[in-house]
Amino acid sequence: MAAGAIFVFQLLPAENDRAIILLEKALRAPRESVYRGTSVTYCYLPKPLETRADVWHKGLYRERIGYLTGPLKGYTIGCDGTHNWQSDANAKTVKVTGKRASEEQTEQRFDLLVRNYRVTLDGAATLAGRPASILTVKPRNLGNPWRRLWIDQKTFVALRTDDYLPNDRLKTRTVLETIDYSPMNDDLLFSVPASSAGDLPSVPMAATRAMSAELIKEIYNLDSPRPAYLPPGYELERYYLYRCECGDKAVLARFVDGLNTLSIFAVPAQSISGRPADGSESVDESCCTIEEQRPAVEVQIGGRGYRLVVLGDIADSEIKRVAESFEKATQS
Repeated sequence: MAAGAIFVFQLLPAENDRAIILLEKALRAPRESVYRGTSVTYCYLPKPLETRADVWHKGLYRERIGYLTGPLKGYTIGCDGTHNWQSDANAKTVKVTGKRASEEQTEQRFDLLVRNYRVTLDGAATLAGRPASILTVKPRNLGNPWRRLWIDQKTFVALRTDDYLPNDRLKTRTVLETIDYSPMNDDLLFSVPASSAGDLPSVPMAATRAMSAELIKEIYNLDSPRPAYLPPGYELERYYLYRCECGDKAVLARFVDGLNTLSIFAVPAQSISGRPADGSESVDESCCTIEEQRPAVEVQIGGRGYRLVVLGDIADSEIKRVAESFEKATQS
């Protein structure tokens, strides 16, 4: 009997493997789980803020969140399984804001996450009346944010998520205060809602479209940014054609390390607005702005001037190093 007990013990996965398996199940939960509940999100930085919401989820990545308090009060965001959307109060304005991450992107991010982060089991707790396992996901490379999750032990839904900055300061906490796993029959709940104004209005908004760097260059004559330096663990996920709210176009390069994202926008210093009567091109300064509080780097790519903006939750020193890598090496 004792030998049998030892044999069974040896077949159990290592603690780290158990943590990774649990994390993978948690990341797959949006594809399979069905629930409704109420959530509260606490933002601690840059200033304290509390937001409450009603939440619905029905497998295949379908989700709906209706905000009850905070700056988004009255707004609803959702996903019909393919497209993300948002609506203001009474659906006066409805926007389709893009597509969710593909299965290929999800798998790529998980592989990178396991490679770049240490996943550990750190005990158990009870949330919303459900037993939960606590997972900590910390970076192997310094200078990256990290996360702690409370995972429902039966459904693998994340009942609580704490996000920390690279300096270990708590940035946000989202908690499902109540959760009900009863079946839902109303699929229309997740569909893009019809606008009360009739047809969907034309709303100025930024939009992205995944394309290869070669195709972006061929069709739009825009050059894709390729930094000479990336923080350890980050890989190119995709290039995107980025349409600014004003209508001008730019290029977005998105890099990921499995948990975090680094975005580099290349905005042409001048835009081609049309052809005057004499047939020459009319060249104007681009109206595209990307988070004005972030400093832009002026560079030459492919013989053309661009303003580069680097965004990410990584350490400021790493953001600066990525931006400066363009200044040191003008790209051709």
